[in-house]
Amino acid sequence: MKTIAHLCGAILVLPLCASPQLSFPPATSLPVIVESGPHHRIWQRVTVDDRGRAITNSYTELATGLNFFNPVTGRYEASLEQFITTKDGHAIATKGPHNLILAPDINSGGSVDFLTPDGKRLVSNPMGLSFRDASGKNVLLAEVTNSIGELVAPNIIVYPDAFDTIKAALRYTYTKAGCSQDVILYQNPGSPADYGLDPATTVLEMYTEFYNPPTPAVRPGSDGDETLNFGQMEMGRGAAYLLDERLEEIPVIKTWVQIESRQFLIEAVPYDQVKGQLDKLQASLSKEKKKSMALRSAPDRYGLLALDGMRPRQKAREVASTLPDGSAGLQTGRSASKPQTWKIAGIKPGRTSPQQGWTLDYTTINVSQTNYTFTNGLTYYLSGQVSLYGTAF
Repeated sequence: MKTIAHLCGAILVLPLCASPQLSFPPATSLPVIVESGPHHRIWQRVTVDDRGRAITNSYTELATGLNFFNPVTGRYEASLEQFITTKDGHAIATKGPHNLILAPDINSGGSVDFLTPDGKRLVSNPMGLSFRDASGKNVLLAEVTNSIGELVAPNIIVYPDAFDTIKAALRYTYTKAGCSQDVILYQNPGSPADYGLDPATTVLEMYTEFYNPPTPAVRPGSDGDETLNFGQMEMGRGAAYLLDERLEEIPVIKTWVQIESRQFLIEAVPYDQVKGQLDKLQASLSKEKKKSMALRSAPDRYGLLALDGMRPRQKAREVASTLPDGSAGLQTGRSASKPQTWKIAGIKPGRTSPQQGWTLDYTTINVSQTNYTFTNGLTYYLSGQVSLYGTAF
């Protein structure tokens, strides 16, 4: 009987000694991701104290467009703010909730191809800059011309010398939260009076044409600016500013205008509000060039579009090709009526201009982060831009 009692004691003691080691979750020295969504990641770290107890610490990382859903892997992956270049010279950003494709030549027709998170496609081409006064008279200051893009940062493409008469560039920036188009002037176009316009009532306008776009929901503002909602993406308020003086921003009035069955985004800023900034540019146009530009005038916007520089671009055709990572991508190229041999210059690495510049921009923002509720007692880390919409915060 004593022997049996001893064996029973051993059987009872062994599980009690071993079970604590088997039941604790493994300790992690660094936080690991335990949950991901379009705009958040939950990080968790497990430690074991000196009494053998598991302690779990976690925090929620927030940023608009933080992740994108990869249909190949079937899970959310971290968004990357970067372009890759294809063998035919395009720049493509596809590792995010929205995609952006830029043609090698900004003047190739439909050179900017943007796909929203909910599948809406916005194909556009920048067209030109004009002065317009209260009489309706327009003067075409500069039209977009052939320019090959340069990759000046992982997520920034610049088309230098993108306009025909004014030294100016076009810059495209891809971020997790959206993308932006910036017109950068390096020369002062001068006073509207140089072109026979009234400076007190003149606005500087930038025309961008959109090809068969989806119809946005338009919210007019009290000052005439329009907010354009395309579902999960929205075009909000633009700004004009000197590159080195971003704190002094001037609001840009944006309108969605159809002219002779053509759709335009027109960005306008009053000349008298930006004159001080333009006067700080390092160079200005010569009198001879201003005289020749004054001849490109029209009595109204319809007449402006009839000028050579504002006529429709030859629409690029869509072609399928393979991206560097082996996946298929939608790209653009000029359509040809017969087989031809093309030698296309592609987007290549470049560098930013050290010159002082004046910028006029528009930005698309991801607005799908709606009705987010912050929970009391939890820790949140904002790792990037966070755009919240709705009522429950």
